[in-house]
Amino acid sequence: MGKRGRFVLVGTLVVLLTLIVSHWAIPYYYGWPSASSAPGDFGSMFGFAEALFSGLAFIVIIYSLVQQQHDLGQQQEETNALRFETLFFNMLNIHLRLVHDVSVPITSDPNSPRKDGREAMSFLFQKLKSHLLARESPLSIAETYDQFYSKKEYILGPYFRSLYHLLATVDDSAVNSKKKYTNIIRAHMSNAELCLLYYNCVSDHGKKGMLRLVGRYTLLKHMDQSKLADPADIELLPASVHQDKSR
Repeated sequence: MGKRGRFVLVGTLVVLLTLIVSHWAIPYYYGWPSASSAPGDFGSMFGFAEALFSGLAFIVIIYSLVQQQHDLGQQQEETNALRFETLFFNMLNIHLRLVHDVSVPITSDPNSPRKDGREAMSFLFQKLKSHLLARESPLSIAETYDQFYSKKEYILGPYFRSLYHLLATVDDSAVNSKKKYTNIIRAHMSNAELCLLYYNCVSDHGKKGMLRLVGRYTLLKHMDQSKLADPADIELLPASVHQDKSR
């Protein structure tokens, strides 16, 4: 029983108890009217009881108003949740279409065969991996990624901006189960995308806003660390970013 139900129950019991007590207390103190008493004298004895009945009716009215307010609030919450879900899945579909439309040539020749969709994202990660493994010693991993990003910005820029705004929309929302939605995002990401995201968070492009959201919702939890350019690269970010916080 909720607080409103307990409030009405207690109020009703108080009114009934008062009625019972007054039923015996009034004749005890004032005596029953004699036959010679005026009819008004008899009726006046129960004026207090009438007031109590009025109080009971008032309690019922208050409860009805409170219940109505609660129902309206609940209905508004359900409406807001439905609006958010509609927005979220529309944005997710746009992001997935963006991935589907990615197309990159296998060689520098524009007429060469191409990789499309998730295969293109996997191909891009393999290209990044080869750049990281072949980098010269003065060059850091973040700097090597930045060079690669600048060449592939026409693909990686829109991809990561779309992913960031999708995560930020969930993070800024008032929904209670935010991780349910970020888990849906993660479920649609390939391991190549997770690895690209990892190196993006290492670089200046993602180590601020993107890294904060990725760590908060453990988006890299299922990333295959052995597929990184070097398994030791996993030390580039705090373990809290890619480990399951629920353990």
